[in-house]
Amino acid sequence: MLVDNGHGTPGHKCLTGCASTFRRAMNERRQSRVSTSSPLSRIPEIKESDKQNCNEENNNNSRRGSEDDSDRSISPITDMKTLRAHSIQDRRLSLQDGGRSGSLPRKIIIPEGLNLSQMNINEEDEDQLPEKKNASRRNSLAKILAPQGPDLVEGRFTMIGNNNFEQFLEAVGTGPLSRNMVMRAKVTLNISRTPDKQWQIVTETAIKAKSVTGYSTCNRKLTQNKFKEGEPKPELLDDWDQRDVFTTLFREDEGARLKLEQYADKDQKYHDDSTVVFAVDREDTDILIATFMINNVMAWRKFRRMANNTGGSRRHSIV
Repeated sequence: MLVDNGHGTPGHKCLTGCASTFRRAMNERRQSRVSTSSPLSRIPEIKESDKQNCNEENNNNSRRGSEDDSDRSISPITDMKTLRAHSIQDRRLSLQDGGRSGSLPRKIIIPEGLNLSQMNINEEDEDQLPEKKNASRRNSLAKILAPQGPDLVEGRFTMIGNNNFEQFLEAVGTGPLSRNMVMRAKVTLNISRTPDKQWQIVTETAIKAKSVTGYSTCNRKLTQNKFKEGEPKPELLDDWDQRDVFTTLFREDEGARLKLEQYADKDQKYHDDSTVVFAVDREDTDILIATFMINNVMAWRKFRRMANNTGGSRRHSIV
């Protein structure tokens, strides 16, 4: 029941709706709205038991975290590997998602046939790339600056057989007695390359005979020539060759073959041009075959490489 205590007294309630009563009612309504809309008013009160449970759970979680940290500190290398693996996996996922996850602002178009699982992204290999490049450069420079070894045709050889060589001797003006003497002789061939880039060919012929008193003798005849590639020069021939020739040497087949072009002086009685080829057998590099060609005559001499090479060694020495 409303009691009219007068419009002037505080807390009065009147039925007429005076100004003071209206302001008081509006203030109460505003306060009620603020209290109901504030988020703090919605938080329930936490009991003491709940606080204790929360504290215990926090302590347990902190202990577990410290144990995990201690385990991780034991093997940092494995953690780094796992971190790298996760980072690589995230990169691949971001590439497959096409930038939808937010890691890449633009969409990457992956060509067909590209298998992302086979992509090898290794930071250690990327760090070692400069070292590998430097090592390859050093090896290439070492190959270029290394001293070149002797050619296959270089060495000291001894004759082990001949074929049709007597007809060649007859074509160059050798008499019958001299032919018989040469065919029974022992021949040693020495081919070497001098420091001034010239080819030296030495032929040593050991001729067996009998002296006047009947004793057997062995006389050695040495013929030495030096040639520069592509330049003709007079060649010193054996005594049983009656020609005067100018010879030009050519190196062929990367040093496994030497070719001598002999041009004879046409003013002499025997003036036929000839060709001599020294070639190493590809199947057996210790075998050297000398081919002699003049007119329609072709003869061969077969040589074997000697163990104690004095003119040229097959072994490569690196300083």
